[in-house]
Amino acid sequence: MPCENCQADLLRRAGLKVTRQRMAILELLQEEESLTADQIFMALREKGQEFGLSTVYRALASLEEKGLVSRTELPGSSSQCFFLKSGGHRHHLICIRCRKRVLLDGCPVEAFAEEIAGRSGFVITGHSLEIFGLCPACQQEDAHV
Repeated sequence: MPCENCQADLLRRAGLKVTRQRMAILELLQEEESLTADQIFMALREKGQEFGLSTVYRALASLEEKGLVSRTELPGSSSQCFFLKSGGHRHHLICIRCRKRVLLDGCPVEAFAEEIAGRSGFVITGHSLEIFGLCPACQQEDAHV
């Protein structure tokens, strides 16, 4: 169950104005693991919320800019999926068919990033890891086709 006050507080802490559009998108992304802008647009319409597609894109851009939402591109697709960014950095397995996201435990990249920083002289300010493939349910579907 979404927490409206929590979403409004989240927006305020990020320095964003609390709008109906941003609140609706945050609520929707709490219900779903990841969605494209078009899927968000259609889901909002199905819920009777008539926002334009350009409004959805602008709201997503501001949410992403403030670090509340992240975006990923699926390999072999022009689709970009959006998902809630929740505290700290996280790494995911992502199904290329159903877009299911599985959170990886810990950070498999930390030691590697430190090694690269030492060798290159870079100051690493962050990193992200997304591994794409087919989840067990989608593999099972393929087996039955």
